Amino acid sequence: MSDSIFVPEITIPVLDSWRFNRAGGSNEQFLWEEKNPGFGVRQLRSGTKTFVVSGAIAGANRTRRRVLGRYSNEFGPQQARPKAKRFLGMMADGEDPWASPDEKRGKTLQRAMKDYIAKERLAPATVDDIESTMGNHLLEWMDRPLFEIKRHEIMDRHNEIQEIVAARNAERFKSKEYAYDGRSTANGTMRWLRAIFNREIDRWDEDTDGPAPGNPVSVALRRKGKKGWFQDRCRERTLDDDELRELFAVMSAWQGNVLAPYFIKFALYAGMRANEIGNMNWEWVDKKSIIIPEAQTKARRTFEVPITATIRTMLDEIRKHNDSFELDQRCRSFLFPSERAVSGHVTHYQWAAEALREKLSFHLNSHDLRRTLASLAVRRGASERMALSLLNDKPAGVAANYIILSASDRQPWMERVERHLATLQE
Repeated sequence: MSDSIFVPEITIPVLDSWRFNRAGGSNEQFLWEEKNPGFGVRQLRSGTKTFVVSGAIAGANRTRRRVLGRYSNEFGPQQARPKAKRFLGMMADGEDPWASPDEKRGKTLQRAMKDYIAKERLAPATVDDIESTMGNHLLEWMDRPLFEIKRHEIMDRHNEIQEIVAARNAERFKSKEYAYDGRSTANGTMRWLRAIFNREIDRWDEDTDGPAPGNPVSVALRRKGKKGWFQDRCRERTLDDDELRELFAVMSAWQGNVLAPYFIKFALYAGMRANEIGNMNWEWVDKKSIIIPEAQTKARRTFEVPITATIRTMLDEIRKHNDSFELDQRCRSFLFPSERAVSGHVTHYQWAAEALREKLSFHLNSHDLRRTLASLAVRRGASERMALSLLNDKPAGVAANYIILSASDRQPWMERVERHLATLQE
């Protein structure tokens, strides 16, 4: 490194004043920027200066150094630096920016999916959704090169997913009034596949690799209906008072897993999502609220659920029940522990809902329960903004973000809903 010089920042005055040290024995010397390690300039004995980038590819145990362009009036530090930072970021992610187009096209769906998950800022529940969705519906494609997946295959698989899920749910919920028809599952699977393709296309370097390939998902499903995206059905169902009475009666006489009814009640009384309930930790619980960490919420913000009288009773009963068992150390901190789960806690809503559905005359869904809470609050005078706040849903429009509602603002409306729900259990 004797032929290397380090400066805080490479600027035009620094470059113009830098002269080749002819006392050294090397034919090239380097000027490196401390502000962005890996970004530098190489100067030859002739005085020619060229921007370079140098770094290690994570996980590949090899270093790459490449020329970005010759220093000139048209190509200076301001033009070279963003390009260097982009390449260094790709190497930090384990990608080779200078892999041949054939090598890039050879990346498998499995690898592309892992790269997408590693790079994007995704909530744990979103990562679980991607992995389970792709694993359930595109497993046979995982080892295939991503860009070898054809448009007609995408279209055929989209229709197959809908038909398979619809047939499975028709059998599963044959005695119920409400069943999923598979359209949302098929669309959701292809949206994730489209996002994975988009990330690979966005990182395509057209200067060296030629024109970027198109996204076959967007092309294959650009139409609606049987030959394209299915029309997603907006789910608006809520439970009416008769259904709520039936649900409370079933939970009151419940003889199965003691914790199952509590899982359902947290969705109804607290408006929490299934993954938030499953991940709920005693460390989240303080005297006045349940504080859900940012990483566990869909809205990617810390959220406080006020502890009402009913929720306090639920917490006390769950603690008493859990304390009566000798649980594994990894399970003890969770309200809904599971020694069979790798995570140590319940990870899915279905374990609680499936058993209860056998006793009910209607289909039970966690989002139906959340919508029921919001609807009951609105019927008792709550604003639409308050209803969204109860569910920790983001409001539409920038102006709505200036209206900040706290747990103490939400608590009176939750208590009004609780009083109504109490009358249904008399």
